[in-house]
Amino acid sequence: MSFFHFPSRTLLFHLLAALALAPGAYSESLVFLAKDGTAQFHLVLDSDPSGLDTTVAEDLVGTIEKISGAKVSTEDDKDGKIPVYLGERDEFSNLPIEIPPLDEEDFLLNVTPNAIYLIGGSPLGTSHAAYTLLRQLGCRWVMPGEIGECLPKSKDLSIKVQERFESPDFSFRDIWYAYGCSVEASKRRADWLRRNRMHRPPVQHGHNLTNTLAVFAP
Repeated sequence: MSFFHFPSRTLLFHLLAALALAPGAYSESLVFLAKDGTAQFHLVLDSDPSGLDTTVAEDLVGTIEKISGAKVSTEDDKDGKIPVYLGERDEFSNLPIEIPPLDEEDFLLNVTPNAIYLIGGSPLGTSHAAYTLLRQLGCRWVMPGEIGECLPKSKDLSIKVQERFESPDFSFRDIWYAYGCSVEASKRRADWLRRNRMHRPPVQHGHNLTNTLAVFAP
């Protein structure tokens, strides 16, 4: 005697067909940043944007324009466009969502049908949120300068609905660039590190780290 009852082939066929036709069966919910080369969002900065916030905001809208040709509107030109909130948690006083406390490099990337939130615990965390979004759009910076910029090309840009809190696994993340570079090369390196979400605390150890590790971490 069997305790397992299987549906008939006809019933199984109809069940599979219903699943196949259900909304979202094979596609995720998407939010458009650009359609046919026209921006579908406007940028909203926090109440006291830092220098890094401004740099990141300019890079974000500039990169999206390079990809899609879309001119991103300002907060004063927002008719029919969803807001993208960019800044620090403590500098926004009236966000429509609750955000828990965030450490320096922590960030929230929250994409909803009505708004996108790129919120950090500090300008550094906010920067990580923005470049995580660009990375999801397919942007890569494999080496400093324009020669290492690898951007997709599409008049339509979309990103999936999601909510993610992130913090780095390591506080010391760096890509060494050797010595003696020019002022221009230093700026290219700084841009490259920021876009790749690198960061290093201001620790000056010279060459003594080798002996330190030998003693304390054999």
